[in-house]
Amino acid sequence: MESIIFNDCSYKYIDIVIAEVDGNGISTNQEKLMEERIKWIKSKFPKAILDALSELYEYRISELAPFIQPISQTKKFKKRIRKLISFLLKINNIISHKKELNRKKMRYGPPSIKQLISLLKSNQ
Repeated sequence: MESIIFNDCSYKYIDIVIAEVDGNGISTNQEKLMEERIKWIKSKFPKAILDALSELYEYRISELAPFIQPISQTKKFKKRIRKLISFLLKINNIISHKKELNRKKMRYGPPSIKQLISLLKSNQ
């Protein structure tokens, strides 16, 4: 096209099919297309490399990625941050556990009198 428009070249029509497009092919179905890409990638790269690339991708899209470089600069700071993060994770686990218990209580509600009586009878 560029040659015809800018270089004033001529063209000749030839009645030959160069490519056929299937409207139901893989490229029209995003899910199948992604499956095909993953299958191709798995066939070309060893599992160790795929695992490393997957980990790197997760690291790059993480909201914490910008903090990794500054944290890693000194051993003392890494130690302090590790302790702080461990502490924060413990707090988060406690809060999450309490929330889960509350959800279960709300889902099932308090035990009825009949349930309490049957529990007492079964424990005797």
